[in-house]
Amino acid sequence: MVVVVGVKSLQEKPAEFTLLFNGPKTVSYEVKEVVAEEVVTIAVNKDNSTYSKENPYRMVYKFYNWGHVNFKIDFKTIGGSYKVYLNSIGETQYEQNAFTAVGLNAWNADWWANVSSKEGERDTASVLLRRADTDSKPAFCYNCWYYLTVLIDHPEPTAYKI
Repeated sequence: MVVVVGVKSLQEKPAEFTLLFNGPKTVSYEVKEVVAEEVVTIAVNKDNSTYSKENPYRMVYKFYNWGHVNFKIDFKTIGGSYKVYLNSIGETQYEQNAFTAVGLNAWNADWWANVSSKEGERDTASVLLRRADTDSKPAFCYNCWYYLTVLIDHPEPTAYKI
């Protein structure tokens, strides 16, 4: 992120000023590449770790649609609950870059879902992208990396499958 700040003195003589920046907290995550037909099953929080809203678990998966074909991504909970966010970055998408393409919440994701094994809640979610879906969100694109972010913000044992 680039921040440009201009300061103009309200008097004719030189003035002293202090600029203080207190930005957002650092976010860390691991990125794993997945390929078509690969099934990823992950168990998280088996040891009742300290994940919380302030200190969530994030795992980012990146997928490239090498065949430029329609594709579907399924998310299933085996236990517990999690949030999943989908974004993409490509050579014609100027509003995203390698940092902003990683979905961190529902506000910066093209698609998102809550998945939970609790009774009465959705335990699966799917996103289907067709070649004709170029004007919708999420959009199909021909030269894109798709980023899938799994977020767990509670200490309960959770397992998921993509």
